[in-house]
Amino acid sequence: MDLQTEMPGPEHWDDEDQVTIKEIQVQKKKRDRFSVFSEQGFLFGLSTDTFIKHPLSAGQILHRKDVLKILETEHRFTVQASLLQYISRRAHARKELLQKAQKKGYDTSIIDSILDDFEHKGWIDDQQFAESFAKDKAKFKSWGPQKIQQHLVQKGIEKHTADDAIAAAIPEDEALQTCLKLLLKKKWYFEKTEDKHKRKQKMMAYLMQRGFTPQLSLQAIEQSLQ
Repeated sequence: MDLQTEMPGPEHWDDEDQVTIKEIQVQKKKRDRFSVFSEQGFLFGLSTDTFIKHPLSAGQILHRKDVLKILETEHRFTVQASLLQYISRRAHARKELLQKAQKKGYDTSIIDSILDDFEHKGWIDDQQFAESFAKDKAKFKSWGPQKIQQHLVQKGIEKHTADDAIAAAIPEDEALQTCLKLLLKKKWYFEKTEDKHKRKQKMMAYLMQRGFTPQLSLQAIEQSLQ
């Protein structure tokens, strides 16, 4: 390879190709990043984390495999930093994080490896996420189990995990009390319908729309009309 010409990426180098580092500079706008230069000009940029893992110095010779390894480490730290930003804002399901990182064009195998590490450290946990989500939506949004399950599955939670979380987070007696409160709050609306059968239909539709089962909805309706 003629390194006097513009250098292609290392993935296009031959195994015997090499490059000598001429200079390493701290970037002006990002003080936690470094720019590495060869005789041919800019070679690549590195984060502080990557630089610590792969110490470099002027005059050092890098072969193709060395550069590829450095860039893979840099990519991994970039992906990890992005994922940490997401979980610092709010809890996420694993699949949510995977999909967000994939949309940024990150390598799926590296994303999965980092998420495995996050799970091992307890930073992400689909079961805990599902239980917290279920409690939150039941308490503050008055959602029923079916609506909660639907949203959990959309976030990538396995159905059996969602069901277990909902059962643990929302006892049936609490769900019934939520139904009764919802019906009481909308009592003025339902009483506009004089026909008792049609009124029950409206009440049933309302509760099921909020994610409650037909059985629980009917039980709540019967109690509210007593």
